[in-house]
Amino acid sequence: MKPRSPLTLTLACARLVLRHKIPAKTLDIVSALLSDFLVEDISLSRACALSHTGSLALLDLIWTRSLRSGDYWSVAKLLHRESCYYRWQFSQCLVEAVKRGDLRMVQWILNHFSDCPVAPEVVEEAARGGHLWALQLLESDENCGEIQWTGDWVLYEHYSFNYAAIGGHWGVVEWLLDHSGITLEMRKNNSLVVLRAYEHCNLERAKWAIAKGFGVKSLSCCDFEHYTETKWQTRTEIVKYILERGLGDAALIVHDVLYEAAQADDVDFCHYLRSKVGRDRLEYDDIGLLHMASAFGSLSVVRRLLWSLESSSDYNAPAEAMFSAVENGNLKMVKALYQSYSCNPNFDLFHKRRDKEYWIMDIAAEKGYIKVLKFLQHVYVEIKEASQKRDADWSFIFGPSPECSSFAMDAAAKNGHYDVVDYLRANRSEGCTKDAMNEAAANGHVDILTLLHLYRLGDCTTAAMDKAATNCHYLNSCRCKKPLVSCQHKLIVSISADQRLQTVTWLDLNRSEGCTTAAMDGAASNGDLALLQWFHAHRREGCTTAAMDGAAANGHLKVVKWLHANRSEGCTTNAIDGAAAGGHLKVLHWLRSNRPEGCTVAAMDLAAAHGYMRVVQWLLANFNGLNIISAMGEALNNRHFELAQFLDAQHPNVYNDNELREMRSKLDTLSMWSNSQEMRAWGNERGPLPRR
Repeated sequence: MKPRSPLTLTLACARLVLRHKIPAKTLDIVSALLSDFLVEDISLSRACALSHTGSLALLDLIWTRSLRSGDYWSVAKLLHRESCYYRWQFSQCLVEAVKRGDLRMVQWILNHFSDCPVAPEVVEEAARGGHLWALQLLESDENCGEIQWTGDWVLYEHYSFNYAAIGGHWGVVEWLLDHSGITLEMRKNNSLVVLRAYEHCNLERAKWAIAKGFGVKSLSCCDFEHYTETKWQTRTEIVKYILERGLGDAALIVHDVLYEAAQADDVDFCHYLRSKVGRDRLEYDDIGLLHMASAFGSLSVVRRLLWSLESSSDYNAPAEAMFSAVENGNLKMVKALYQSYSCNPNFDLFHKRRDKEYWIMDIAAEKGYIKVLKFLQHVYVEIKEASQKRDADWSFIFGPSPECSSFAMDAAAKNGHYDVVDYLRANRSEGCTKDAMNEAAANGHVDILTLLHLYRLGDCTTAAMDKAATNCHYLNSCRCKKPLVSCQHKLIVSISADQRLQTVTWLDLNRSEGCTTAAMDGAASNGDLALLQWFHAHRREGCTTAAMDGAAANGHLKVVKWLHANRSEGCTTNAIDGAAAGGHLKVLHWLRSNRPEGCTVAAMDLAAAHGYMRVVQWLLANFNGLNIISAMGEALNNRHFELAQFLDAQHPNVYNDNELREMRSKLDTLSMWSNSQEMRAWGNERGPLPRR
């Protein structure tokens, strides 16, 4: 038995106590009053989201609220006051119920609503979860408007088929095909079903989808690390089935699948793919494939490609392969390439790659591949030693040596590769620039700072302490285990408060560069009160109004109070604007009571865009001159329907043309949502909105 929610237990306990204290006829009245005190004013769809599977108590409560009389505004009462909202809530509730596969909740919704069309979002959610029963139930329901297979469905049908196929719910795909009325032309334009069959290595379903008229376009997927020999063989059969029948754009398909063939080290299939496309139409050139094969360590493919490229004078192909191998830390490939091409006078194996500004050892150092770096250094030493014996043996053929620059140590220091920094210090003479200490400080690498300082390898600037205090930086190297040619991640890394303080105190003790006001501003924005107090006690640079503005925007009330009590810089209107954008109501209360700066019209626009009902209500109660129409547009544009209707209720007059024009200007992306027709219809009741 699933545990009951705290809210349900609270209501049950209150009812149990009241049953013994209050006459039965007044029990319902008092229970309603208590429920209003215990449960905030929320929408029915929100109640669906908060309820446990199979629990309907909260839904009953919100529905009862919606039927109450009285001349006051509430979210619950919108349900029976606004027909557009009523229909919108029907679909939003179904989305929540279907998402969890809650049959009891779906039946409750169907029993309480009538004459409401089922939005495409509901169908998409059922398809995503493989809930065929939900689709069958909705299609057969006579109380509501059944599923609407026209209008928005035509625009968004591919999502439902795609979601079902992604999950392998082929029964749902078949049902949608039979019931949705999707035309042959629409199927031709939907290439996602075949793609999902390909991703699942399902030859039978790929053939079925093609036979049913679904299109073939891209076969690009990113599950390379989960390959097995059986899966790959199935995929090759699907590709051959498609190409032999002339389906889709052969050049595009080959472009996609060559990537996988290189990873699978399937040199024969690579040859087959290339034979299916004319050279003039092949978008994926040999160099691009060479990069991928080298990154994946596909030695057979690399050797075949290098053999075919030997006659080309346009590219230094082995160098291209070497750079990709180093960039992905593939030591085996690096050694194989060096063994095969180091003494070939036609190739400069370690030349800068065309799209890289740095040398090959720089790349190994940046990524932290110490074994690759040591091998390259070994090659460098070997070549230098051999060159000194050249006069004694003129028959010896020398190849170029791998090179390095100051970027190597800079990048290694930034990314925290202590062993690489120490190795470069001991074995190379290029040194580093100020970026090494600056970036090491930014990332909290005190051990590297100590090493650089101890051996006087470089200086830093005020950016070191500034960045250490601000401490939000981008790190381009990823640990997702995918080759860099297929990894699109860009990580934002943040160091801990202890690391920040340790780094800053180390810099203060060992370096003389100091910092700027950006350090204290950044510490305040991050909510790091201990570091903020340290700067206040130990440094003279101070801060600016950006400190309190940033702290307020990020909801750090303790920092805001401390700055107000201990500093004189104050803040700007950005403080309340930012706090409103973040929904930080306590910060707003404090700023309103203790600071005179106020806010701008952006405060309510930002709060409305994020759906912060309480913040919008508070702003209207405490500030004049706010733009209700602009905020309403932001609320609608971000699908905060209840908030838009609250703002509408605050507008005292009929909308004029200028106000309608301003609202329309905010609705740039509303039509992108598949369930926006009810909000657009509601807007049309206030004045016609443009159709898209």
